[in-house]
Amino acid sequence: MTRKLSLTLVLCLALTGVAFALGSYELDQAKAAMDRGDFRYAMDQFRYLSQSNDPRVAREAAYFTGFCFVKMQDPWNAIRAYEDFLSRYDRYSDNTLLPDAMYVLGRTYEEVSRYDDARRIYRRCLDRFPYGEFASKCQDRMRVL
Repeated sequence: MTRKLSLTLVLCLALTGVAFALGSYELDQAKAAMDRGDFRYAMDQFRYLSQSNDPRVAREAAYFTGFCFVKMQDPWNAIRAYEDFLSRYDRYSDNTLLPDAMYVLGRTYEEVSRYDDARRIYRRCLDRFPYGEFASKCQDRMRVL
């Protein structure tokens, strides 16, 4: 009985590893489509992958969903995608992509003349990430506004 249980456990772990590798492969394929300028296909893939069980794949996919909407000149869906990204990942210790998402969200708010929201998100970025590339960019945007 113990041997069956061990074999089952090894098989489950192997299948989990294959699923995570597949998620990374699919993420790379979606990024390649985005790099080719096929934003519609990439966005569909990123939306699907944002539900992945692999947190790294889900986080990157959620971020790039918003990026594709920006590239497709769809600011309202970009705002929704970035707000969703921030609500899902702002509380995690791995803050990769957060300052970037906040800055792009602020710029997108500016594009649709929601200046108070842009100021709010720039301030949030400055409060959370006072040092770094996006802090100075947010500070510059706040001066303009």
